[in-house]
Amino acid sequence: RVLAMAAERGIEVRALAFTSHNIASDIRALARIKRADLIVMGWNKPILGNAVVGGTVARVMQEASCEVAIFIDRGGAPWKNILVPFREMTADRGAVDAAARIAERGGASVTLLHVVSEGRSSETSFPDGVALKVVTGVDPVDAAVAEARQGYDLIVVGVARAWGTSPSFFGQRHEALGRTSPASLIVVRPRPNPRAREHAAQRARSRAA
Repeated sequence: RVLAMAAERGIEVRALAFTSHNIASDIRALARIKRADLIVMGWNKPILGNAVVGGTVARVMQEASCEVAIFIDRGGAPWKNILVPFREMTADRGAVDAAARIAERGGASVTLLHVVSEGRSSETSFPDGVALKVVTGVDPVDAAVAEARQGYDLIVVGVARAWGTSPSFFGQRHEALGRTSPASLIVVRPRPNPRAREHAAQRARSRAA
């Protein structure tokens, strides 16, 4: 399906097939060799109950040195109405940028749902050509779930501590968005900050000592 979609959009795609004893490790290694900016992985299991991303997908998201996106396809392409719920622009920038790139290529409209605490103002640094909707003083996930019911084709959400998803890359709050809307869902984990990666490694070594 990926090859067919790429051909429809005039995008050159070259398929690679190989045998692997450690799929996650080989995907990460291939991304480094190819100097990939982005790894896109599909997720076909139902989003129900406590089903969370695990195994190969989780290991790639945790350890890849480039940006990683999980795509949950519900059909409905081409996308014309995209929702990006975000809490902090710094933490969720990957999701915002991904939605902007998709919209630019496909002519879709993007709504940024900015959830802010009482007494805080909305950040103003966001891409041109999008609509900003600000919600104040509510639980960020409840606000995102309510907005997701309004008829979007695609929801793009980041993996960020501000959403309460740490340490799980894909938890029940992401599932709530997936269950609420029939829209396709893209979960974006941005390129890791090298300093943050080293800090996490140091914490892991300290716990193991």
